[in-house]
Formats: sequence, C-alpha cells, structure tokens
Amino acid sequence: MRKSLYLLFTVLFGLTATSCSDAFLDKNNQDLYTLADTLYLNNYQVSIETTVQIPVTTNSDFSIFMQPKWLSFDSMHGKITGGSVPLSFSIENGFFSGGYQTYYGTIILDVDNLGLVSFTVACADYGSPSINCSISTLNFISSGTQMFTIGNTSEGILKWKITGMPDWIIFSPASGSLNNGYSSSVVATLNYTNIPSGQDLSGTIQIQSNSVTGNITIPVYISAKAIIPSEVRQINGIVTDAEYNHESGTMAICTKSPNSLIVFNTYTKESGTISLSKSPNCVCLSEDGHKAVIGYSEPSISYIDVDNLEITRDYIIDCVPYDIALGNNGWCYITPTVNQWVYFRNLNLNSGELIVGKNGFTVYERTIIRKIPHKPYLVGSRLGLSPTGILIFDVTRGPSSDTIAYYHESIFYFWISEEGTRLYTGNRNVYTLPEYDGEYHSFSPPVYGQIESEFTNITALEECPAINSIFVTSSYFYFQLGYSSLIEQFNTSSFNKIKTFNVSPVFVTENGNKTLYETSARFIFVNKEGSILYALKNLKERYNKDFWTIEEIGI
Repeated sequence: MRKSLYLLFTVLFGLTATSCSDAFLDKNNQDLYTLADTLYLNNYQVSIETTVQIPVTTNSDFSIFMQPKWLSFDSMHGKITGGSVPLSFSIENGFFSGGYQTYYGTIILDVDNLGLVSFTVACADYGSPSINCSISTLNFISSGTQMFTIGNTSEGILKWKITGMPDWIIFSPASGSLNNGYSSSVVATLNYTNIPSGQDLSGTIQIQSNSVTGNITIPVYISAKAIIPSEVRQINGIVTDAEYNHESGTMAICTKSPNSLIVFNTYTKESGTISLSKSPNCVCLSEDGHKAVIGYSEPSISYIDVDNLEITRDYIIDCVPYDIALGNNGWCYITPTVNQWVYFRNLNLNSGELIVGKNGFTVYERTIIRKIPHKPYLVGSRLGLSPTGILIFDVTRGPSSDTIAYYHESIFYFWISEEGTRLYTGNRNVYTLPEYDGEYHSFSPPVYGQIESEFTNITALEECPAINSIFVTSSYFYFQLGYSSLIEQFNTSSFNKIKTFNVSPVFVTENGNKTLYETSARFIFVNKEGSILYALKNLKERYNKDFWTIEEIGI
C-alpha cells in the first residue's frame, strides 16, 4: 500500500495570479522561458499525473522538447488550456546510480506560439525503508506522559510524521528522518489546558511515512484517573520540610499557614496533626521513626513523641535553625540560617544544654546536614558557598568535634544510602562515602557512578534497596525545586534508567472556578517493599502559588 503523503498527490505550480501580459514576453525577450518553481518527486511514485501552471493564459498545443532520462512520458504531446499544462509520466528507477540522494533534471516544453518553457524536476531516492512502532495503542491510565519508539528496520531513509493529533496530546518530536537500524523516542504528553475534567477521552493518531509497509493508525485512550488520580491527598498548609521512615512507614510533614506537624502512616493510611505555635523550618525523624525534632523560624527547637502526637519538650537556642539532625545519643545538631560563617550547634535533648562549636570556618549559613544511618557521623553541604564542600562531622562523643573531614567539591543537595556507603548528590555524581579522618582534602571522594537524570541538577531523591532502585526528580538549577513533573527510576548498580513517572496535575478552585495546574514533586518517598511511591508535590514553581498534595503511585 503506497503512502498518500508521498505518492498520491497533485502538484500545482502557483506561479502567479495574473493572466498573460506583454510584460512577461518583453521581460524574457527570448524563445526560452524558465519557471522558478521545482517539481518534487520520490522513488516511490510510479505513475504521476500533475499539472504545471505557466504564467500565460494560452490555449495551445505543446510537445516535450527535453526531459531527464529517468522520466518516461505517456505522451510527448498535449494541449494547454488556460495556461495549465497536464503532464503524465512515470519514473524509471533503473537509471539511478544507487545511494540515497536527490536527482535533479530539467523538463523543457515546446509551446506553440510561445516558445520553450523549462522548469526543474527533482526526484529523491529514499530506498525501501520499513517503519516499526513499539506500541499498537497509546493508553494514559495512571500517568500523563507515555513514551514509545519509531524505528527503521530496512534499507533506506524513513521519513515519518504524526498526524491527526487531538488537541489534548502533545508529541515531541512529531516528525523525523531515520536511517536503517536507527530509532527515535517519542514522548506523548497530555495537554491539560485542553482536557475536560472527570471524563475518559479517546481518539486516534496516524504515523504517516514512506515505509513500504504503509501508514500506522494508533488508537489513543485517556482514563480520567490519568488526569486526576484518586490516590491524591490534599495537605492543609504550605510544606516547609518532610521526612520518611521506612521501618515504621511514618511520614512527617511540617507546614506553615497553619503551623503544624502532620504525621501520616503509609501502612495504616491514618494521619494525625500536632498544632505548632511557631512556623517550622525543618524536621528530622529518629532512625526508628518514633521521635522527631523540629527547628522553627525563630531560635527554638521542639522534641516530638511521634507515636503519641505530642511535644515532649521545647528548647530556646541562640540561632534560627536552617537544618537539624537527630542522633541516637540524646543529642540533636543544628546549623544556623544566617550570618555567613557560623558555629555548629549541639543540643542535649535530656539536659537542654546547648554547646556551640569553636571552629568558625567549617559551617556557613544555610548548611544542610544528614546523619549517616547507624553511624555516629553527619554529612553536610554549604549551599551558600561555592564549592559547597562535603563536610563530615564526628559525633561519637555527643557534641560534634570541631575538627571535620572536608572534600573540596560542589554537591548542593545530597542523600546518603541506607547502608551508609554512598553519597548521592545534586550534581548527579554518586560518591563512595569516605570514612571520617578529620583532614582537609582538595579533591573529591572517589566517584562510584553518575545518574543520567533528565536535567542537570537532582532536587529530590529516594533509595529503595528492596528493588535495587533510586528515584529522582531534577531541574536545570539546584534551587529550582518546582520545574518538572517527571520522576525517574534508576538501577542502583548500573544506574541504567528503569522507568519514568509523571505526577498528575490538580484542580484548584479559585473564586468559584476550577483551574487545572501542573505539579512537581518536591519530596519523594518509597515504602520499604518498593511497591508504592509517594510524591509530596506542589504546583509548578512558575505559577507562584501553593497547593500541596500527596500522590500515591504504584511501582
């Protein structure tokens, strides 16, 4: 079956809308007139019937004066009516020398009472490509993005184009050219602007090409669940920080407006809330998930009994906490929000004693810290400096030692593997986490591998040893937290990409009107078994609005 896109068409030269005039003849003032347009053909066309329009309203006989050797005319003579020249011919492919190229030639018509009229003809030889598509249907069941491949499986150059697209799907790319053995990945994304809420949608697309096997028609189906999944929970407030404990399945979410700590048990699906008197900045869960500490937007800390949803004790300190880490030794550790070079803070949760470090050249304002699982050490990164550095703190004696191990490398955000041997970083590098040695290193730790995420900076990451996977979301800049709806899954051994997910948009009611907004994951959590991904998400940053939700995605 031939392709209508390439084979069955009529070419009409629209050279001018005016009839014959003396100016045309005077301008040429010769027996040979050259038309500016080109007649384009390809090797898949066998019999061609077309019309050439000359800028002379004439009714005359004509004959073929000259043609390329690879064209054979059904008749060498014809009749021009109103300047329209009918041509009927076939392509003699045997004259082509081989190779995929475009052949050019000239057709000259001998027109009675006018003279010779010439124009260029071009024939492209694409070989005999054969299209292969990885899907036969395109179904959006639980995600707003799907990916498939188009390939060329035989000799020749495949020219393809997606047509008949509903206005609620965007394809990228929508056309292309492929040599034998090559393929192209196509991403189909729902255009939420044109999607009505609460209903299923269906349609078809066609992949037109010059394949010897013909065009491909693909049914498209969108479930209403792909637009707004039912497994979405709205969060009351603006999220400032969140943590997840895999053993207990506890998610701790701090919010402002209202100020609260939300505790959500992902196993029982039950949640509780502790009202807070101050706006929280940061939260850290204990390794067993039963305790937590909260740092506020003023110089104070709270110690939380997670199981009983109550504040055990409040502490007044001497700085506004930017980040906080909870040890297994009755201590918590604080980094200040402001004042550039600052001192590390150590808080004894039993006595309330605050010990301020003595080394003023280790910690900078806006330093993030995390405890290495099951070890008496912390890792830090100074977001306010370049390079951010890799800082390793020794807390074996309770308060942190003033001597740190330091590596001169920018990592921005970071996450520590569950076994405490790898450092996943915002710059996509995965380092072997070095032992604490208290020394300054002008280089980076050994690189274990690299995560080839969609964008250059990872802004959220979660590791799941049960399925040997990590999950990431990324953006162009480390501070650009709400850029993409994409979550990518990678193998933790090879770092090969396994799968992609897209968080769904949400409807927000404003002044009585429902508006659909795209979202992005700001925190990613996966249950211990590796069966459910929890995306703690907000509206994309470009909207400059807050509407936080938790979406559950089956893995």
